[in-house]
Amino acid sequence: MPTFVTLFAATEEELDRFFPGWPRPADEPMMVPAEDLFTGEAVLIKRWIVPPDAPAPSPALPPCDCDPILPVLPTDNDFEQRMEDAGPRSLRSVPHACLKNLFGDHLRLLANLILGSETDARPQRVTPEGRSVDCLPTEAVRALAGHSIDELPALAARWAAEQTAGFDADGDALWALRRIHALANLCNHGAQRSLCLWVDS
Repeated sequence: MPTFVTLFAATEEELDRFFPGWPRPADEPMMVPAEDLFTGEAVLIKRWIVPPDAPAPSPALPPCDCDPILPVLPTDNDFEQRMEDAGPRSLRSVPHACLKNLFGDHLRLLANLILGSETDARPQRVTPEGRSVDCLPTEAVRALAGHSIDELPALAARWAAEQTAGFDADGDALWALRRIHALANLCNHGAQRSLCLWVDS
């Protein structure tokens, strides 16, 4: 069963409104001691905020009386419309695209391909127990916005070849990349926006 996600372009003020109580992460990640879930051994893991003594539950998205706007690219069939209708109302009030089976690791890999080097994207918000609002790094957003539409199929093929989440060069990867590209162009003009990812739990 697919996992529905929402890619959205939001300002800092909009992020504060969408995710009240979610702390802003540090500028750089820190390594904190933890226990390996499988071996029980002491390990160091990357965290963006200092973990609390007792984990708190992730706050839910608050209700929103805002009006959704059309997605950055139109839906073409009933399934795409179902993904659109399933997206959080608040996140659909800003430039957005509703997709399936796209996660933070996919954005990190895409950024690596675009920039030609490993990136460590700082999430936009993160809860103490580790749930984050991942994003495409600003440098990658700018670089992707500089790509022409004709360059997207080749990039999608490289993206699909590098990961195994059900994408293929001629289908899901290119379909998703066209929407990420359209949002990147919006982020690159006008108000300063971050290109963020919300994964429905």
